[in-house]
Amino acid sequence: MPGGVGSRLRLGARVRGPEDVGDALVEFLVGSLVPVAFALDLAGRIVAYHCGTTLPCSGEPFNPAHAMRVDAPGVKASGVIVAHAHEGASTVPFEEDLAATQALMLQGRVEGIELVDHIIVAGRSWRSLREATSLWG
Repeated sequence: MPGGVGSRLRLGARVRGPEDVGDALVEFLVGSLVPVAFALDLAGRIVAYHCGTTLPCSGEPFNPAHAMRVDAPGVKASGVIVAHAHEGASTVPFEEDLAATQALMLQGRVEGIELVDHIIVAGRSWRSLREATSLWG
């Protein structure tokens, strides 16, 4: 994965909407429950990313402060998109997904980083919680 996640989510790629991330993550996360986070600059370009256990649904204790820290050395993110996969074919968010999203939003406010979206992938489908819930107001 040097330089990106899948073929379309490379460092420097511009994210204009959830479809830019969701479609590529279906390919990347198929068969994997490892969560991923992308840090974006003010122009919406991916400046850093990481996969790992500090994100929601990894089976590890959830720490929103760690999940929001995906900056590259010398680069400050203005926004973060987190994503994870559900087993099965349903992208309907669980209560834990919604609680994790709220915790990430709160931590983002503390650190001055916007949670841009939380995307759930299941099978060959994905769901943007920004578009599917009222959490963003």
